[in-house]
Amino acid sequence: MASIEATTRRCEADLAPSAGALKTFRLVKTLLAAGVILSVVQLFLLPVAGVHLSAAFLVNSGLTLIMLLGILSGRVQIDGVSLAYAALVTLTLTAALWSPDPMLALRSALYITAGFGIFAAFRYVVALQPAAGLFALKLVIIGGLAHALLVITFRLAPGVEDRFLHSGIARLLIGQNALAEHLTTNANNIKDPTKAGGLFLNGNIGAMYSEALLFASLALRPYVTRKALWSVVSVLHGAAIVASGSKAALAVVTLFLMLALIFRRYTSRPRSLRSASEAILFLTMAAGIVALLAGVAARSEIGADAGINAMRRGVLFAFAWQEFLDHPLLGHGFGGWAEAFASYGSRLSGIGIKADFPPHNTFIYGWSQGGLALLAAYVAIFAAFFRLAFGLARKRDPAAAQFGVFMIFAGLALTFHSMGENVIFFEEARLQVIFALFLGWASVAVRSTD
Repeated sequence: MASIEATTRRCEADLAPSAGALKTFRLVKTLLAAGVILSVVQLFLLPVAGVHLSAAFLVNSGLTLIMLLGILSGRVQIDGVSLAYAALVTLTLTAALWSPDPMLALRSALYITAGFGIFAAFRYVVALQPAAGLFALKLVIIGGLAHALLVITFRLAPGVEDRFLHSGIARLLIGQNALAEHLTTNANNIKDPTKAGGLFLNGNIGAMYSEALLFASLALRPYVTRKALWSVVSVLHGAAIVASGSKAALAVVTLFLMLALIFRRYTSRPRSLRSASEAILFLTMAAGIVALLAGVAARSEIGADAGINAMRRGVLFAFAWQEFLDHPLLGHGFGGWAEAFASYGSRLSGIGIKADFPPHNTFIYGWSQGGLALLAAYVAIFAAFFRLAFGLARKRDPAAAQFGVFMIFAGLALTFHSMGENVIFFEEARLQVIFALFLGWASVAVRSTD
């Protein structure tokens, strides 16, 4: 915290609002707090052209407009992450030129732009008033308990989840179009009583959100005073992962938590033969535990289910690879995957794959929608995330280093799931906010003195 405040003093000449712009700064701070808490509940209220816009989207779009005006006036600096967001939006809109459904490209660009608004506003606020940035982070982590408690409740009482999905509240929190499609087709995995989605229609993506919140709560732990209460928050997010029924999420969070604790212990001590030996020992133990759990799973229904899912993913990825070889530069355009996969997928009903099966990989989505250029932009923004995280993890300040370590493993968890779940990462509003807040905090903290 002190190191970030030192950075604040150095940044004031570039970022501090003049007396006349102080009201704008206060507005940004207020909208940021509203945006992060609304990101949890969304509140789909406004019908526009057949879709319902959420209150969170409208607030975050307002932040984007204010930040863009700040950039034009010179009050807000442009950094590498901002350029990566700009590339994502530009390439997404460009892909509309060859897309079967250009409106999907416009929708995606609007989602990415709203994510940029959260990132830029949070970075701006943290640089000027770190305490306000901490407040925003705490808001989304504590607000996310609403999701965690719903997941736990739905897993214990599946009938409650069914009643929730048929309620007016669900239409506000999940979205009327998505909910109507689910109730019509029943295609999402929360129909399985061993799954629970909370604020999501897919238990695996709900678990992905809980993972991000868990790692965020652990990253922020050095900055909170009531650590016992904060531990309860972390435990509830962890319990939501277990209750979601996502086997992949449980395996990922178990492995990455062990590795994060090992990495933090090693990097927090002077480098020596003893500390290096301890790190190797703990890594060996972690690998042994994971191997033991994998062996148990392989002999159970969990292993059989995982094998079927792995086979389906293999079929999807093999198709995507062949499509990439056929037309690598432009991909399919937005809406093109469904057209390309329809005839191929219709022949695979025997293994549970349908004609409208999506690629289940954010990076394949990126290539399919916008070609190699958009895929490169996806990779660039994830690379920026890890560059900032490793920069923080190397800090001598223990709080900054811990934030960096858990940011690394949050990024690994999100990347892992993005490569195996049916999620377009930069169109998933709740996940985007956590991602943007990590980026915003790290982009300021990494420049601070130890």
